[in-house]
Amino acid sequence: MAVIGYWVSQKETRKYDNAILVLGASAVVAVAVITKTSEDFQNIICNCTPIMAALGMALFVLAFKTKRQRTGVVLACISKYSFGIILIHWAMLYWIVIERLNIHVTSFRYFGSIIEVAVTVVLSFVVAYLVDNLLVEPVRVCWDKIFVNTKEQIT
Repeated sequence: MAVIGYWVSQKETRKYDNAILVLGASAVVAVAVITKTSEDFQNIICNCTPIMAALGMALFVLAFKTKRQRTGVVLACISKYSFGIILIHWAMLYWIVIERLNIHVTSFRYFGSIIEVAVTVVLSFVVAYLVDNLLVEPVRVCWDKIFVNTKEQIT
């Protein structure tokens, strides 16, 4: 999944955007059909299945298209704290969203994956924001005052 995410995020992949969106739309239809017709749909559509990969790739492409048209406040905030969000999102997904809130891809039939992703992004953003502003930034400021100022005085 990480390799696919890396590939989709590259500039040269933009020439495949329309094909990826068609693949993503097909995955949405597949999820709807599978959840409607199969009792054991969780094993077919969840985690690292090709269907989830197609949905993830389509979400990346939609984010890039939105970013190219206009960078909104939400996308700018998510971009600013994206590294922290990436570091914390698995913990938020499994410990909070799935185990505590009991929200799964299979919850709410067709909308479970959308709700799961949205709640995970919001919680991950909040934690990344707090860690960055309450922990990382103060340590960086102290580090700069102690070591950067000392280095400038020496030279």
